[in-house]
Amino acid sequence: MRPRVPSPGDKDHEAVRRIIDFLTRARQQFGFSQADIGLGSGYSTSGISELENMKTPLVSLLTLVRYVDAMDMELHVTLRPKEK
Repeated sequence: MRPRVPSPGDKDHEAVRRIIDFLTRARQQFGFSQADIGLGSGYSTSGISELENMKTPLVSLLTLVRYVDAMDMELHVTLRPKEK
């Protein structure tokens, strides 16, 4: 059974890390600060910082939707077979 809270190096942790890294790069590319995302999402600036620094190991889909919405964007999820 997989641990409920993944640790760095676990494939689950790394998958979440890639998503958070993508969101962080998008935030920076579009010129939003962590405070901007906090205001738009209803989370504190420190909460956004913790999210981006993986201090919050279990990120809800609601959090991701609100983060993306704060940049006036939409979140689309694409499923595809793993590369082998």
